Amino acid sequence: MAAEVIAKAAGDYRQASLTGYEKRLRARFGGAGFSPDSLLPRPLRNLLGKGLLSSPWATRHLILDRGFLHRQQPVFKAAAV
Repeated sequence: MAAEVIAKAAGDYRQASLTGYEKRLRARFGGAGFSPDSLLPRPLRNLLGKGLLSSPWATRHLILDRGFLHRQQPVFKAAAV
């Protein structure tokens, strides 16, 4: 996605020319629409986090596959340039 936006900018690397990258990232992966502090108090979040990270299943499927690799997302198809 970054390469496509840079190629489309054609040497004009001002912020206005590169805003398409942020829009595409938000469309693909979602925006920052929540704060963790609004969900649970920090001590409870820390306790839950330790429990999740101590579980090999949770580490693999929730954190790695879903959180980092976004395996639940459909395969990205790059636009023709």
